[in-house]
Amino acid sequence: MAVVTIDFALGLLGSKAAAARLALNDVEATFRELPDRPRSKFAADLEEQTEQVHLHLTEARKKLVVAVAIVATGTLAGWVANLVAPIRLTSAQLGGASAAVFAVAGLMRLGWTGQTYSGNSAVERADQQLFFAMCWLGSYLGASAAL
Repeated sequence: MAVVTIDFALGLLGSKAAAARLALNDVEATFRELPDRPRSKFAADLEEQTEQVHLHLTEARKKLVVAVAIVATGTLAGWVANLVAPIRLTSAQLGGASAAVFAVAGLMRLGWTGQTYSGNSAVERADQQLFFAMCWLGSYLGASAAL
């Protein structure tokens, strides 16, 4: 598992070798789970999975940029707000609120029965926006707590 996590991180950074290892790992797992699958399909499966891994890594890179932007702007807003008008809560209270907001946001991402395969229904889009807003608020509160 650790090797897959490292390869995922390297793949996010653009490593084609890491992406190829991820695809190979997926195809080998499929053949272990389906021992009757003809070995003649291995090369075609590997080629298809390699394309899928590249697509998934591209999407993950986009999500990483969005996540960093959300956390950075929330943190910056918390810092600026604290300079302009300090919040009258203790750092412990703000830190606890930040942790709670992040915990709820994270737990919401575990999945629910109304999800579709495309992930593009109106409810799912609203869920995604709520997740981003909660991450922004958690960053804002965390920065306020630190200052």
